[in-house]
Amino acid sequence: KRIVGSKLKACRKDLRLRAKAKVDVPRSLFVQMGTQCSISRDGDQFTFSSSRLSPETWTFSDRPFRMEDEVVTRAFFDSF
Repeated sequence: KRIVGSKLKACRKDLRLRAKAKVDVPRSLFVQMGTQCSISRDGDQFTFSSSRLSPETWTFSDRPFRMEDEVVTRAFFDSF
């Protein structure tokens, strides 16, 4: 019971700190549309392959920013 109680206390403290923290950089999500893709696994390594992606990749963020944009898919991959 002590371990669970101490973990719960630490979790509550972390939640309070996160709630007080100011968000000054948007977190983006990226969407790529495609008609053909595959994910393969080799041990702990995953590989995503696709040969038919849309030429655009869409990005957006949630509150408080609510931003959206469109990026050329090739440029998106080149940025890695």
